[in-house]
Amino acid sequence: MLAFLILGLLVVLGALTVLAAAVGSAAWWVLLGVLALLLVLGIVDVLQTRHSIRATTR
Repeated sequence: MLAFLILGLLVVLGALTVLAAAVGSAAWWVLLGVLALLLVLGIVDVLQTRHSIRATTR
């Protein structure tokens, strides 16, 4: 559940960055690239089926 919240936050931040890049300087496109990489990493994390660290239940 937390992973989907973080993915949603990255999408919103990406949209705001595109808006800022359209109005402001080209430096915002660098931030958009970083956010896009984080979004891809988050999607890969959510979709993976095997985890290297096993969660323990109490």
